[in-house]
Amino acid sequence: MIAKKISALRQKSGFDTLEKRERLMILIGCVFLVVFAFLQFVIGPYLNASARLDAALANRQEDLVELRLLQQEYRGLKAEAGGIKEQLTRRPAAFSLFSFLDRQASEAGVKEFIGYMKPSTSEGDDELIESLVEMKLQQIPLEKLVEYLMRIESPENVVSVKRLSTQESGKEQGLLEVILQIVTFIDNG
Repeated sequence: MIAKKISALRQKSGFDTLEKRERLMILIGCVFLVVFAFLQFVIGPYLNASARLDAALANRQEDLVELRLLQQEYRGLKAEAGGIKEQLTRRPAAFSLFSFLDRQASEAGVKEFIGYMKPSTSEGDDELIESLVEMKLQQIPLEKLVEYLMRIESPENVVSVKRLSTQESGKEQGLLEVILQIVTFIDNG
């Protein structure tokens, strides 16, 4: 049945009346079209999909590496928080950052330079609360500032300077205007 249809098509098209060289050229053209169509519509999309999958796989591998790094960082921070919690248990139970800073200011002789002290708290994770005091020191000599900073940086009390902003005082030479943010943690657990 298919052979009859091909024979009928050859007779209608006049393929049999062509010379051998012309028939060969038509067959080569048909083979070329079939190969081109196969490459264009089968192999091409396959290669494009394969390239997209390879790129997606590479991106996922990069994401996995980044996730592992973040996991290590998280574990390190969690261990550090555990270390901070341990240090907090050694600190006096009635510890107050505001009173600690005030006492250190008295001992360092910088109370007269304090413009203001603003306490605040912010929740970190579920286990630790960040207690912060912002302090402005006005027209303070550098030596007094350094002495005060050495007194308030206290690893045993888990107190550190989070931010320090200084500028030269416009009123007198050699004096500074300073804004400090001092931070500690309170165990919420």
